[in-house]
Amino acid sequence: MEAEPLIEPVDFASDEPTFWARFWRRPSRAGWAWSTEDWLLTGAGDVAEALDWARARSRDGDRFEMHVVTANGDHVRVFGSPPEETFTTVEVVLTEG
Repeated sequence: MEAEPLIEPVDFASDEPTFWARFWRRPSRAGWAWSTEDWLLTGAGDVAEALDWARARSRDGDRFEMHVVTANGDHVRVFGSPPEETFTTVEVVLTEG
């Protein structure tokens, strides 16, 4: 699996398994906004591998979201939520069939 920082918004399509990980970093001061760090993951065998990478990269329990990027360029959140939402975790295992 390869990971690269994602600077531009997710606006592309891919025929290979592609994931977009967004890490939410806590504000450094009260009243400041959360910041984000986005990564593009390619070549992962499945969503579990992508989630393992993100869990290992997460700092101090910061939240993260995992999105699957579809062949037509859409993205579907399969894990996590932004910090303002009620935090509910649902893990979906996707298989090719």
